[in-house]
Amino acid sequence: MPDNSALWEWTVDVYGRDGVAERSLWFQDERAANVRLMLFICWAVTQGVAPDRALLARARQITTLWHKEVVVPLRRLRGALKADSKGIPVELARRFRDEVKSLELEAERVELGMTAGTGLVFSVHREFFPDGHVLLAGLLIQWRDLSLIHISE
Repeated sequence: MPDNSALWEWTVDVYGRDGVAERSLWFQDERAANVRLMLFICWAVTQGVAPDRALLARARQITTLWHKEVVVPLRRLRGALKADSKGIPVELARRFRDEVKSLELEAERVELGMTAGTGLVFSVHREFFPDGHVLLAGLLIQWRDLSLIHISE
């Protein structure tokens, strides 16, 4: 497996593509999906492998506590600050929100690194997914095993 920095760079690239962020946030908001785990699945597919149920369960086990206790509270705080400045000047609240956003992004990077750094062995499938179908392939895998990825908040 490539190192965590390669996975992170791939994730940032894919997430920045037209429509990916919006679709990913829909899965996050409407289906309580863990987007980092979705992207990990997509990345695995680009490596020529398909995560199986055991890998998904292990990745979820490794990241669930961090996701619930660190990522989600930071996300909620950022959202609350976007909706209301909580009685402080709006510009000060915006700057603080930007700091929280940076912390949330770093927490997500840590979460993704924990997933990639599991040392787990993929069950190898050599199907080829053209680049444009990587996200779809990963999402199909996730939908098949949604119970393994859904995280109640």
